[in-house]
Amino acid sequence: MSGMKLPPEICRTIAEAIRNSSVDALAKTREEWMKENASLLSLLRVSKAWMHETLPVLQSEIVVEAFDFLDFAWKEETPGPTPRFELYRNQLSHILVAMSESESSFVARLTTLSINLRPLTCTRLGVPLVPPPFLTCIKDILSLASRLRYLRFSLNSGLLPSLFFHLPTLHFPLLREVRLVILTCSLRTPEYEGVMEETGNFLLNHPTLQDVSLYLTDYERNLYPWEQLRVENPLPNLVRFRGGYMELSMLASSDHLTTIEYIRLVPESDEPKTLEWEFSQLSGPFIHVTHLSILSGSIVL
Repeated sequence: MSGMKLPPEICRTIAEAIRNSSVDALAKTREEWMKENASLLSLLRVSKAWMHETLPVLQSEIVVEAFDFLDFAWKEETPGPTPRFELYRNQLSHILVAMSESESSFVARLTTLSINLRPLTCTRLGVPLVPPPFLTCIKDILSLASRLRYLRFSLNSGLLPSLFFHLPTLHFPLLREVRLVILTCSLRTPEYEGVMEETGNFLLNHPTLQDVSLYLTDYERNLYPWEQLRVENPLPNLVRFRGGYMELSMLASSDHLTTIEYIRLVPESDEPKTLEWEFSQLSGPFIHVTHLSILSGSIVL
């Protein structure tokens, strides 16, 4: 008697349950992603039917990491590429080859891209920590990933300024959610200027965004005037926003905005502004907001 065959939709449901094991896909670590990949690869080998239903799920997400979140950058200051970087670059190279094949459906299937290249601090000498070949792979993947719906970009802009100048050249017509975690360091050379401006341009280029999270740390306190973007009416379809006063000040309309998670950092002045004052300076009122959370300090994106 032949073995029982599961309906294709059941196979796909099982594969999707493995990939969606994390409640929040954009908060997934590389380790979690690799464990999911191992399980999905096991399903691929069961039969052609399983391969047909599992491969699209396997190719739906890419997670890129260069540093452990708890590592300080100075621990990474070693001459030449580390074995870990070589391993990660080789993996990204294989992914890039698969995406570049003329008959590949990888690009159409890739909907979620999470890039975390942010150590907690800058290097003491401001030396870029990410090898150029590794960075090139990331840029090429970003350029090919035209069907993205979810993007996480967590970077140390002082160490990787070229990625920010690459951002405005990209357009993701289906993008719905973006999380930008940006650490700017005290590296005051012309090469590092304009990082926040490029971030603003990226948001302006994606009016389809519905869920935006911004966590921007500027150690130089050279704050970008986000309110200047208000005349451009950025993010007209925004439903959910996470960020601080400066970032929230760019919003000109709130027809769809229902959820705000408001980040209040510890004030540096002796006379901190009150919450009432901060909200009074916004273009609001946000008449459709039904959920407001006040967050103190850093948040996990």
